Amino acid sequence: MSRPLPPTPGLSLLPGGRPVLIVWVFVGIVILLLGVTVYSSNLLSAGRAFVAAQGHWAKSEKDAVLYLTRYAGERTQGNIDAFERAMAVLDGDRRARLEFRKDKPDMAVVREGLIAGGVHPTEVGGLVSLYRRLSGFGPLDYVVTLWERSDLYVDELHAVAKQLRENTVEPAEAMRQIQRISQGLQPLEDDFAS
Repeated sequence: MSRPLPPTPGLSLLPGGRPVLIVWVFVGIVILLLGVTVYSSNLLSAGRAFVAAQGHWAKSEKDAVLYLTRYAGERTQGNIDAFERAMAVLDGDRRARLEFRKDKPDMAVVREGLIAGGVHPTEVGGLVSLYRRLSGFGPLDYVVTLWERSDLYVDELHAVAKQLRENTVEPAEAMRQIQRISQGLQPLEDDFAS
């Protein structure tokens, strides 16, 4: 016949007979799960904001090509204004990305660039946090290199717009250049979206 075990010092019993240690273990587990839930929720929210920013960037790029093409053919102020609004999104994203790549980025510049790029002000903190956490992570770095490669084409769109404003290029030639730029951007957008 076995003897009952003597009471263990850490497992003192409450008057109801329940071990205090077990209750505190479960309280700790609940707190840990709550922390993991909040962290994962913030991460998902930042990921959603990143996808929304990418969609806004792609739409603005298409709008820039469309309105610059229209401006080349029609030369209306409304088209060049719409082109400039679309390019402001692309330029804002670039400013934020270039500033964030610095050793000591100015977070005000990053914030301003992301907001200009179409990110809602309440989502900027999450995007910054996501970028910091995943910097050096292959898929994020790949997306950033796609953005960097697109900068060359965005610069070309600016150059064509300048030529059109200064009347130093024929409209038909400008349209050919814009079409070539758009065709160069398309594979980058496709990679970016997948």
